Amino acid sequence: MLKGKKAIVTGSTSGIGLGILHVLAEHGCDLVMNGFGDAAEIELARAEMEKKYGVTCHFIGADLSSSDGCEQLINDAASALGGLDILVNNAGIQFTSGIEEFPVARWDAIIAINLSACFHTTRMALPLMRKGGFGRIINMASAHGHVGSEKKIAYVAAKHGVVGMTKVTALETAEENITCNAICPGWVLTPLVQKQIEDRAAAAGVSFEEEKLNLLREKQPSMEFATPEQLGHLAAFLCSDHASQITGTSQLVDGGWTARQPMIKNIVQAAILAACIIHPANAQETNKANAYLFGSELSLDGSQHNDAYVAARTITAGSLKSQGDMIMTALNINIAGHIGESLMAAGNNISLTKLRIDEDLLLAGRNLIVDGDSLVKGGAKIAGQTLEFHGKVEGSTDLAGQEVILSGTFLGDVLVSTTTLIIQDNTVINGALLLKGEPRLVVSERAKIAGGITNEESQLGNRFKDWQKRLSWLTSSFLALPFCLDLVWRYSRQIACQPQQR
Repeated sequence: MLKGKKAIVTGSTSGIGLGILHVLAEHGCDLVMNGFGDAAEIELARAEMEKKYGVTCHFIGADLSSSDGCEQLINDAASALGGLDILVNNAGIQFTSGIEEFPVARWDAIIAINLSACFHTTRMALPLMRKGGFGRIINMASAHGHVGSEKKIAYVAAKHGVVGMTKVTALETAEENITCNAICPGWVLTPLVQKQIEDRAAAAGVSFEEEKLNLLREKQPSMEFATPEQLGHLAAFLCSDHASQITGTSQLVDGGWTARQPMIKNIVQAAILAACIIHPANAQETNKANAYLFGSELSLDGSQHNDAYVAARTITAGSLKSQGDMIMTALNINIAGHIGESLMAAGNNISLTKLRIDEDLLLAGRNLIVDGDSLVKGGAKIAGQTLEFHGKVEGSTDLAGQEVILSGTFLGDVLVSTTTLIIQDNTVINGALLLKGEPRLVVSERAKIAGGITNEESQLGNRFKDWQKRLSWLTSSFLALPFCLDLVWRYSRQIACQPQQR
């Protein structure tokens, strides 16, 4: 497909770059390898490339942290190869720290290698590609070219810049048989990422394998790492004639990371406002003191009320007392105490500690933990990305999440929809364990499941219908939210624009 094409892959002595180099060689490209590492190992890899694929492979160890080094690489590569058709900008480094503590020298180095080097190699390569009438530029960006992560200010800034640079390059070369595209991987198990996992595992006091799963669980819904070979095959396709009309794009290879819908936190902080507008009768039909609480950081310690509607960024309570239902939404919820009727909560991170709920529990969020001292006297309906339940439920239990961990007591049936179910020591299920699909199942020998394990879809369907009915009013609240907020906005603007009476 690419036989005889002349290609440079920067940062190709290991990891993603080496994987791309192998695939391009497999397709017949003559190559220039670039990067750092042990000289003997680099020579072994270079020689293997020539022997295995029957192509020419040169090594040029230019330092891409300066414009002079980038110019040296392109000039020496063009001389060695006799021209240049393909440029893969893959070289990159990483450093993590908060913004205020981020060393200026580290910022400069990351911007120089991850961003500026792409510019310098591209500006030097384009005249050679125009001369040959063919060119393919592949910029290895990242999922972080589309989203942000804490403590990665320089890396995220650089990768966003690479995505933007890709678009401009594509526009300026659109009529010249030259294309420019970015490949944006999520987590790839390279030596660099392996070191990050080892550091995280050491800091958390867990095994490498456990922390590897934690890393994937945070970002990558596929729960699998992308591989350098997969990225290499995508790069090869983008370099082919079949991809001549693909230019200026970002090809995401992230296991669904950036495909997630905006987390519930994007709408959750206003959802209860809509619920209160739609269901104002609660306060009128009863002569009880209901609570409507809104704010940024709310502490409900010692609060006593009947029904309560709460929306905030963070909700905490160490000794909550509610005689009625409690409906709350927040990014972070951490509560303990007593709820006289049901709790319905939506958030990003929810932690329930020593909480007694006299009726039902309904939770939706990202990371959900219910501790072993919590009691639900009715049923529990919980959906989250990661879910741990260690308490006691006297009614039926419905759980849905990517990973579900159980170690509590369940007096009724337990329905679970997940990819991984871990049932720990001392778990007691007096009813049946109903599974949707065929999840990875890890059951402790000390767990007791009186009703056995089954996956009868008819039972699951009835249970899900019941759950849907119970949550129908909340769904309608979310759907009506834009309309309600628009009304509130228009009304507030009218008031603001009215002339003041003196």
